[in-house]
Amino acid sequence: MDKKQATLQQQMDQVKEKRAGMKTKFASLRAKKSELKEQHYARLIEFAKQEQMLHDIEWLTTTKANVVERAEKTKKVQEERKKWQEQNKKYRDERNARQEENAAREKARQEVRKAKI
Repeated sequence: MDKKQATLQQQMDQVKEKRAGMKTKFASLRAKKSELKEQHYARLIEFAKQEQMLHDIEWLTTTKANVVERAEKTKKVQEERKKWQEQNKKYRDERNARQEENAAREKARQEVRKAKI
């Protein structure tokens, strides 16, 4: 029985050694898996940052274009308004000049009528 026990003990020791080897192998595989997972998530985060950056750049570009377009429209409207105001001033000045001319003629007529009487 001693031989059987010795053989069994040897087999048990071999199994223990295999288990210990497998445990270290599993531990190293788990560590590698964890490291790869961290790398994956780091790349995923980097990708998300780049996507956000691209989105921000696109948004800034469109916003800047809208601001420039709005400024151009505002400038154009102001120029048109100024042109319109100048034209209205010209018409008012012409109308006032005609009214003054008509008033002067009417006054002259009245003076002629008074002189005849």
